[in-house]
Amino acid sequence: MIEKDKILHFCAGFLLSYVPYVLLMLFFTINPWISLTISTLVSLIASLAKEVVWDKMMGKGVMNWKDFYAGCIGDVVCLLIVGILIFV
Repeated sequence: MIEKDKILHFCAGFLLSYVPYVLLMLFFTINPWISLTISTLVSLIASLAKEVVWDKMMGKGVMNWKDFYAGCIGDVVCLLIVGILIFV
């Protein structure tokens, strides 16, 4: 069974990729692929920063690479869904 924490990290990774993509597409007239790339990087950096800075350096939680991987998987799922919708 998947831990609830990993599901939350997956959802956070998905939303951290999807929301910036939508905002970039609404407020800036840039190529959808560039917008998708930027939003993907935002999600990856935020997931990594949460684990390394917040959990490890600041001691606010327990650093767990599986949490980072769950966020990355959410990001990749968003990347695939939006990428397919752009292509079609």
